Amino acid sequence: MPLRRTLLLLAAVSLVLITPLARAQTTAPQPAAALAPAFDVVSIRPAKSQRGAGVFFTPDGARANGSPLKYIIRSAYGENRDQFWSGEPGWTDTAYYDIEAEFDPALYKDLTEDQRHAMLQALLADRFKLVIHKETRVLPYYNLVVAKGGPKLRVADASKYMVDSTNQPYCRAGLTNFRQCTMAEFAKVASSLLHIDGIVVDRTGLTGRYDFELIYTRQATTEPAPDAPPDIFTALQEQLGLKLESARGSVPVLVIDHIERPSEN
Repeated sequence: MPLRRTLLLLAAVSLVLITPLARAQTTAPQPAAALAPAFDVVSIRPAKSQRGAGVFFTPDGARANGSPLKYIIRSAYGENRDQFWSGEPGWTDTAYYDIEAEFDPALYKDLTEDQRHAMLQALLADRFKLVIHKETRVLPYYNLVVAKGGPKLRVADASKYMVDSTNQPYCRAGLTNFRQCTMAEFAKVASSLLHIDGIVVDRTGLTGRYDFELIYTRQATTEPAPDAPPDIFTALQEQLGLKLESARGSVPVLVIDHIERPSEN
């Protein structure tokens, strides 16, 4: 699943909310920079079970299929790591929604990822009354740096990039295989999926996209078998030429102040 596109309410009767979002009238298409991008129509349906884990962008909007509200929010802010969030009500993890949001692609051309995130944030503020603020907290974290001897990474073949619906390449991350990933994308994966107890921040200075494998043993309380792969710290250094360095300092955290279940108009 893409990291940049990259990720809820049980009801006896399906509730459908279809809401035109306000926008200044115009008689001719204008560049994206001339208007504050907004969705024309938004449909929100409670789902009975989880089928997805976030929002994915399309050329003319955004979609979520049976996704927990928690991950819809995280998709809107481009941050999925638990350590960067605070104040999430427990029900946002068990209330699932289908969302379809559309805009006129002729009106808004070449939207950036930041603009798309801003559109989702506005949708959540409007329909879920979401209020979020950012604050700085002192937390432990890891810097991902290049180890002595240099990186052991294979540059991805740009002619073979897989792209998303907006024609942008993305990190294809699996349990052990990583394809066309930047180090910034990999750092996010390391923070959330690789069983590292702490935030990982990319400090490698590497700007390309890479293909690589990472074989490691998950941290466990029992003694690993003699022939088990190394732990994540050793595996990173031996296999990728990268290193995790412990640090502690100020990091930005997103704090949810208020959120409501959506109501019918």
